Amino acid sequence: MDCLSDSAWVVWEESAGSELYVAVATDSQGQTFECNSTNSNMCAVPDLHCGLNFTFTLTALDQQCSSAPSNAVMSETAPCPPQDTQTKVGCENHTVSVSWTPSVGALMYTATLERTDGETTFCTTDGTGCDITQLPCGETYVLAVTAEGRTCNTSESMGTIVRTVPCTPQRLQASVSCSSNVANMMWNTSRGGQLYSVEATGTDGHVAGCMSHDTRCDLTGLHCGQHYTATMVARDSDCTSPVSDTVELKTAPCIPATVSTVMDCTANAMHVSWSKSSGADSYIATLQDSDGSSTTCQALSGAASCNITTLSCGHIYHVTVAASDGSCSSPSTDVTDTHAAPCAPRNIETVMDCEARVAMVSWSMSAGTVSYVATATTLSGHAVTCETSNTFCELGGLACGESYSVSVQAWGESCSSMATMTGQLVTEPCVPFHLSAKYSLTIGQVLWDVSQGATLYSAEAVTEEGHLISCNTSDTYCALYNMACSQVYNVTVTAHNNICQGMATSKSINLKTEPCPPNNVETSVDCETGTGAISWEMSVGAVGYIAFFNGRNGDSLSCHTLAHHTSCRVEGLNCGTVYYARVRALGDTLNSTDSTTVLLASGQ
Repeated sequence: MDCLSDSAWVVWEESAGSELYVAVATDSQGQTFECNSTNSNMCAVPDLHCGLNFTFTLTALDQQCSSAPSNAVMSETAPCPPQDTQTKVGCENHTVSVSWTPSVGALMYTATLERTDGETTFCTTDGTGCDITQLPCGETYVLAVTAEGRTCNTSESMGTIVRTVPCTPQRLQASVSCSSNVANMMWNTSRGGQLYSVEATGTDGHVAGCMSHDTRCDLTGLHCGQHYTATMVARDSDCTSPVSDTVELKTAPCIPATVSTVMDCTANAMHVSWSKSSGADSYIATLQDSDGSSTTCQALSGAASCNITTLSCGHIYHVTVAASDGSCSSPSTDVTDTHAAPCAPRNIETVMDCEARVAMVSWSMSAGTVSYVATATTLSGHAVTCETSNTFCELGGLACGESYSVSVQAWGESCSSMATMTGQLVTEPCVPFHLSAKYSLTIGQVLWDVSQGATLYSAEAVTEEGHLISCNTSDTYCALYNMACSQVYNVTVTAHNNICQGMATSKSINLKTEPCPPNNVETSVDCETGTGAISWEMSVGAVGYIAFFNGRNGDSLSCHTLAHHTSCRVEGLNCGTVYYARVRALGDTLNSTDSTTVLLASGQ
């Protein structure tokens, strides 16, 4: 039997007289196959069906006759090749189970796995299946099943590719991107692995995974501030490898929440606080001012606040906070804008409007200021204020004769700062009170009470005709000299200081001077009766007059008259005597000096 070609070689001894030999093979089903030969003692019967018993006979022929059949020889063809070969890989026990349908004529079967390097492993059975055990991971085999008959073995079954369970992936590593919280997972190639699967479980129970045909993949969607434990497996179409060793990874801390700021306006420092974030063991608060300069403060050991001192006045600070775990920092929080204290006002100046009794306060613009409040305060506590968004305002309601300390307070969004003017705001002196006057001939004495804030006084006396007499003094009195007779003076006192002059004038009082001496005095005598007459012009302000006649021998006569009379008479003149006649005007408080003396001679 030619097992490889499914044919049979029939061999015989030559028969005398034979010209042709015909060999016939009859199978158990009665089907025949034959071959013939003319000059040889063998021939091959081809195309025999597998797995059948055959009876072989030989007949010799010449041109006319054929011999009787030879003796019969029994034989069988090779078993048919096993069909419907199936495999099942035992992923957990490193076994391949092989099965097939029975093969006609087969006594035994052998299932063989052959690696690409030629190494083989097999199992043998008289049944229709067997297990090949203790197979290494990650190998690829070609499976062939052969059947053994009594005389032949079959050709191998159709080759089937078999893969054992992939090997466990080795050297799993993780690298976390702080900015994106994406973990880049890497590993070594696993024999037999066609698809790799990574799975990471966080301390909060969150599970993330990624798959790849390569030796890396990215775990996305990881929760911030978590510790993850990652493992991986390799897969093929049938099996999953055992789980790899674990690797630990830590995601970037979460972004801090509820950032708040509080300004210490006095120290111009800022207190920054926030809610703690998962995964953080320190925090950095960054303040960027409106000029682009930055300053930071750090909170360690999980503290949730820090202080930043020596901030510049007048700036808006943009505050952000980032959490750190020593390896990664979280993204920064949204910006929180905080206004530092405004800068203190500078170049504070005041100008006193003495006439209106108000003061104009001005200063240089102060950075970071929304509004200003200017305050003037006396030592006794009297204060006046004005508020504005400009760099000047008007202080009204100022008391006279005071020195005010002036300050300007700049108000920002949440803080204020104050500056005080160098020097004092001096108001106009108060108006002098309790003015009084005394008069003696040609001299008026004016007195008054001390006027608060005054450093100098001026007293003025003015007649209706405009005649002015004045005096200046730092005391509370002064004398008015050369006052004219027969005048009513309107007397006032004005207080002055270095700031205001001529504004604080008292109420006026009247000062009446003595009448002027009568003018144009004339005399006459009545010799018969010894009567003397005298006349004169009216003297303004006089309430009466008295005329004196003084004789050379020492006798004296006088006569009186009221204000509306400008003459009077005396009797009893001594004859032959020369009299000196003069007239005196009588006033309310003072009398005038005597008029010019006129001589009067009495009769003989």
